[in-house]
Amino acid sequence: MSRAPTYDWRCHRCDGINASGTTKCSMCGFDAIASTDDVSRGLILPTRWEQMKQEGIPSWKRALSFLGWGVGLMLLFGGFMALTQVYFLTSLMGMAWSAAVMLIGALILWLTFLLNPRVF
Repeated sequence: MSRAPTYDWRCHRCDGINASGTTKCSMCGFDAIASTDDVSRGLILPTRWEQMKQEGIPSWKRALSFLGWGVGLMLLFGGFMALTQVYFLTSLMGMAWSAAVMLIGALILWLTFLLNPRVF
């Protein structure tokens, strides 16, 4: 168990500022007082997946949020590219379908954000 500093301190891992009297970083959970070995090991930040796991988010919710962001962005970008590069002013039906794909992508992104707003 490490002692808590009696001053406001900056985390060695995430550079977050913490109040005096705290033993762990409020942002990433790294110890306030750490050896040089701990600091050098702590410089490698955990992935967002590992951070979500530490926050107690179930694996199905983590997987769904990453999948939702990927699919939503792909549909939004693909619909935009089809609308502007392929069908723009040449086919009203193609433009309508492209706009519908963009809306579906935006809806998936919105639902994913509601599921887990801190995915990235």
